[in-house]
Amino acid sequence: MTNDKQSWFRGVRSSKFRHVYGVPAKREKCYDNIKITKNAHDSQFCAVNPKFLAVVTEVAGGGAFLVLPLDRIKLWHIPDGGLSRNLTEWLVELQGHKRRVAYIEWHPVAENVLFSAGFDHLVIVWDINKGEAVNVIDRHPDVIYSISLNRDGSLLATTCKDKKLRVFEPRSGIVVSEGICHAGTKASKVVFLGSSGRLLTTGFSRHSDRQYAIWSQHDLNVPLTCETIDSSSGVVFPYYDNDTNMVYLAGKGDGNIRYYEIVNEAPWMHFLSQFISGNPQRGLGVMPKRGVNTAICEVFRFYKLHATRGMCEPISMIVPRKSDQFQEDLYPDTIGTCPALSARDWISGMNSPPILISLKTGGSITTHKPRVYKPPQLPPTTDLNNKKKFAFLSTETVPDYRPIEFHDMSEKSQKTSSNQSTKFQQLQQKFGNVVLQVLENVDIPNNEAELRLAFVRQTDELRLVRRQLANSQLRVKELEEQIRIFAYLNYLTPKSRKEILELLVGGLKRLEYRGYDSAGVALDSADGKDISIIKKQGKVKALEEEIFYRIVTNYKEVKTLLQQRGYSFESETDTEVIAKLIHHLWVQHPAYSFRELVEQVVQQLEGAFALCFKSKYFPAECVATRRGSPLLVGIKTKTRLATDHVPILYGKDHRPHGRTELPVMPRSESTSEFQPLEDKEVEYFFASDASSVIEHTNRVIFLEDDDVAAVKEGALSIHRLRRCMDDPHAREITTLKMEIQEIMKGNYEYFMQKEIFEQPESVVNTMRGRLNFRDNSVTLGGIKDYIPEIKRCRRLMLIGCGTSYHSAIATRQLLEELTELPVMVELASDFLDRNTPVFRDDVCFFISQSGETADTLMALRYCKGRGALIVGITNTVGSSICRESHCGVHINAGPEIGVASTKAYTSQFISLVMFALVMSEDRISLGSRRQEIIEGLKNLDNLIRQVLQLDDKVKELAKSLFQHKSLLIMGRGYNFATCMEGALKVKELTYMHSEGIMAGELKHGPLALVDDSMPVIMIVMRDPVYVKCMNALQQVTARDGKPIVICEEGDEETKMFADRVLEVPKTVDCLQGILTVIPMQLLSFHIAVLRGCNVDCPRNLAKSVTVE
Repeated sequence: MTNDKQSWFRGVRSSKFRHVYGVPAKREKCYDNIKITKNAHDSQFCAVNPKFLAVVTEVAGGGAFLVLPLDRIKLWHIPDGGLSRNLTEWLVELQGHKRRVAYIEWHPVAENVLFSAGFDHLVIVWDINKGEAVNVIDRHPDVIYSISLNRDGSLLATTCKDKKLRVFEPRSGIVVSEGICHAGTKASKVVFLGSSGRLLTTGFSRHSDRQYAIWSQHDLNVPLTCETIDSSSGVVFPYYDNDTNMVYLAGKGDGNIRYYEIVNEAPWMHFLSQFISGNPQRGLGVMPKRGVNTAICEVFRFYKLHATRGMCEPISMIVPRKSDQFQEDLYPDTIGTCPALSARDWISGMNSPPILISLKTGGSITTHKPRVYKPPQLPPTTDLNNKKKFAFLSTETVPDYRPIEFHDMSEKSQKTSSNQSTKFQQLQQKFGNVVLQVLENVDIPNNEAELRLAFVRQTDELRLVRRQLANSQLRVKELEEQIRIFAYLNYLTPKSRKEILELLVGGLKRLEYRGYDSAGVALDSADGKDISIIKKQGKVKALEEEIFYRIVTNYKEVKTLLQQRGYSFESETDTEVIAKLIHHLWVQHPAYSFRELVEQVVQQLEGAFALCFKSKYFPAECVATRRGSPLLVGIKTKTRLATDHVPILYGKDHRPHGRTELPVMPRSESTSEFQPLEDKEVEYFFASDASSVIEHTNRVIFLEDDDVAAVKEGALSIHRLRRCMDDPHAREITTLKMEIQEIMKGNYEYFMQKEIFEQPESVVNTMRGRLNFRDNSVTLGGIKDYIPEIKRCRRLMLIGCGTSYHSAIATRQLLEELTELPVMVELASDFLDRNTPVFRDDVCFFISQSGETADTLMALRYCKGRGALIVGITNTVGSSICRESHCGVHINAGPEIGVASTKAYTSQFISLVMFALVMSEDRISLGSRRQEIIEGLKNLDNLIRQVLQLDDKVKELAKSLFQHKSLLIMGRGYNFATCMEGALKVKELTYMHSEGIMAGELKHGPLALVDDSMPVIMIVMRDPVYVKCMNALQQVTARDGKPIVICEEGDEETKMFADRVLEVPKTVDCLQGILTVIPMQLLSFHIAVLRGCNVDCPRNLAKSVTVE
C-alpha cells in the first residue's frame, strides 16, 4: 500500500459496545390490538417499568366519550398484583397549569417531587406529599419543547420554541445559563449526559436538516460539537444510558434507531451502529435498567408503538457475548427504587447522588404510594460512614449569647477581655453600627443551601446587568450613527434669538426623516462671549462647544491619550473626545486660528463623520468639515454672488500622520475667500441634507471629504488637508431645483402616502426631456458620450442595496434582452465581502436614492480603482455617488422623505428601462419590441392612476391581514422583484415577517409553510410565465391555502382560484412590475397604520444609510 492510500485510513475505534445490535421481540411477545392515540404532540405516549406498561390510547366507540381535564395532573396507584378493575379514584390531583400539560418528569433522587411543563409556558415543581407547588418557573416566552434533570436533580434543562436552551436551578427558578440551541423552527429536545456536566440536544438546522449537539452546562453560547444526522422531518428523541454511556436517537416516524457512545474528549460522541426496521414508530417507551435481562447481555430495551398498526413491540439492545455469566463491565451499579432524599430535604437545598443497586444480586422492586418521607434503613457502607464521620462540617453553628460569666474562660479569652483596645475592637467600634444598620435590611442566609442560592441569584443578576449594559451601549452607538447636523450663521443680518431658535429647530425637523432621534441646539449668548446650550426633553445630547454628526472609530486611542494629559470624561461615548481634543490643542497653541485647530483635530480622527464646530473662544466664527458623511453649505444673500466658485486653499506642507504626539501642520497664509459682491449681509447654513435648507436658499456648496469650510466675519473660505492629483481648484456653488412644496405633506397625513400618490407625476418627470414619443427616441444626456464605450463592454454590473437592489432585479431580464450583454446584479455589501473580480472593460451601475449609501459608495470606489466605467443612478444632485461617477442618470423623482422608498423605486425602474432602449436603438431586429415598450411608457402615468384607485379595496384587505404574524408573497419572471420589494415594505413598515418567494421554488421548501392560516399573496399576470404561475397557484389552493391574487383586469380564469383579488390594468410585460408593486406599497402602508407603527420613520431605520 502506498503512503497516499495510508493517509486516509483511520482504523477501527475500540469499544465494547461497537457490535451492539437490536432484536425485536417475536410476535407472541408483542402487545397487540392497542388503539394507540393519534395525537400529533411530540411525546412518547408510552411508559414502562419492570412490572407494567402504560400506553396512551385513542378514545373511540359507539357514542362513548371520555372527558379528561387537560390543565391538571392526577397521580394513580397501581398495586403490585395489577388491576382487577377499572380505576376511578386517584391519589393526588395537582392543579396549577392554566393550559394543557405537555411533559412530566419525576425527580431522580428526591421522593415525591414532580416536574411538569405545560402549554402555558410554565414549569411547575410539585411536592406530592402536600399536593402543592414548590416553585413556578416562568422564564419561557413560548411553548416548552422538552425538560430534563441532571443525575442528582440539582439542575433542570429545557428547550423552547424561542430556540433557546436554558439550564435552571429548579428550587429558585434562576437561569444558570442559556443560549441559542438549534436554528430550525421545529421542536428540539434535550437530555443531561449524567453527571458529566454536559447536555445533548436534538433539533433542526436553519435548512431543516436534523442535528444533534453537545453542550457544556456552564457555557451554552457555543456547542462543543454539532453534527447533521439527516434531512428527515420527524422530531428526534434522545435516550441516554448512564451505565453504558450510550445515547440512542430515534426519530418520530422513523423506522431506525441510531446509537452512539459518549466520551470525555472531542469529538465527544462516536457513532456505533443503528437498528433498522421497515415499520415507523409513533413513540418509544424505555425500560429502566433494573428491568433488563442480564442473562442475554441486554443493555437497553425499547417498547415501540407502531405508527401504522395498534401494536407495541419490545426491542432489546444486546451486546454479543459468548459467556453466560454476569458481565460486570456491562452492568455497573444502577439507580434503584429507594429515594436518597425526602422532598423536604431537597426543597431546603440538599443534594445527594442516587442510591444504587447491583443487578448481580438483584433487589426487591416495589411500587410506592406517595407518603410522608421516612429515611430508608440502609446497611452502613464506607461511603455512609464517611458522611457520618464528617457530618459536623455541614452542621449549622449556633451562636451562644449567654453572659460571659457563664463560660469557662480560657487563658486567651481572659487576655483578650482584659485588653484595653485590640485592633478588632477598634474596627468594631468604628464600623460596627454601620454594618448593623446595613445588615438589618439584608436577608442573611441561614445555611449552606441558602448561601448557594443567594450566590446563584446574584450571579444571575450580574449577568442580566451586563446584558443590559451591553444593549444600552449598542443602542447609544445606533443613536450616534443617526445624528444629523444643521448649523446657521448670519453676518450683518439682524435676527432675534427666537428667530434663530425657530430656524434651527425647523432645520432639524427637515432632517428628521433621515432617522435621528436625539436633538439639541447651541447658539451664541446675548453678549457674544459664551455659548448657550438648549436641550429638548427626552434623549437629548449636546456638547458645550460642538454640534456634530460622527462615527469616530479611533476615539478610544485619542481618549486614552487625553486621559494621560489629565482630562476626565463624563460619558463612555466618543461624543466628548473631539471637544476635549480641540481644547487640548488650543491650550498648547493659543495663537492658532479656529480653522487651524479644527484641521489639527480632524487629522487625528478615523472613521466617517460630518462636524460643525462653534466655540465661545472664537465668537462669530464657525468651522465645518466632513469625511465619509454628507455635508453642504447653504448661502443666502440679498444681492448676487461675487462668483459661482469658491477657491480651495491648501497648507504649505502636507501634515504627517500620527496618533501619540498630535502633530501640528504649519499654518497657511492664504486669504482667498468668498463674500457677496455688493452688500455684506450674508447667511450661511451647514446641513447634512438639502431638504433642510431649501426653505431658506437654493444655492449650496457640496463639500468633499477632508474639506474644511471656515466662516469668519461673513467670509467663507474652503481649505483642504492635503492636495490630490485630480483635485479641482474650486468648489462650485450649485443652484437647487427643489421646491419647498415638494418636502411638505400637503393634504396627506403621511409623507409615504403622499409619495405613493405622486408616482403618476414622478414617472413623467423621470421621462421628461429624455423620451420623445413623436420619433420614439430616447436621450440620456448624462451618459450620452459614454454609450459607444458601454456597447463595447464585457458585461454590465448593477449594484445597490435594499429597494435599489430590487429595481436592478426588476430590469435585469429586459437589459439582457435589449443589450445582449451578460448582466450581473449584486448586493453592495456582499459584493465587497467577496472581493469580486472587476475588469477595465466592465461597466458598473451604482443605484442609490440618496447617493450616500455607504456600502454602495465603497463598492463604487472599489470598482473605480480597478478601472471600470462607473455609472451612477441617483435621486440627489451633488451626492457622493453623483460626484464620483464618470457619468450617470438623475432619476428626477423629487424629494423622498419617507424612509420606505416608493416613487424612487418606480423612477429607478424607468431609468434603467430607458437605458436599455438607448442601448438597442440601432438594432433593427428589436425595433418592434422597442416600439411596444415606448408605447407602454407613454400611457404609464394613466395606468398608475387607475391602480391608485384600488386604495379603498387595499385598505379593507389590510384589515384582514394586520393581525397576522407572517405574509408570503409569490411570483416569478418580471414580477419576482415585486415580490421581494413588497416583502421588504411589509417588513420595514409593519415589523411583520414577510418573504418574497420565487414561485418556481415553491416545491423546494416554501410549500411546507402553506396552510389555511398562512396569508399568501400571488402575482399572476398574462405574461410568458403565466402557465407556470397558474400551476403554483393551484398548488397553493390544493394545500388549503387562501391566496390573494394580483392579476390583470378581466382575467376570470385566474380569479377562479383566488380567495380575494386585486385587479390591475394590463401593460407591456416588462413594465407590469411598476403597476403590481403599487398595491404592495399601499398594503404595507395601511397595515402599518392599523398596527400603530410609525410610517415615515420606522424603528431602527434611517433614510440614508451612511455607515456600513
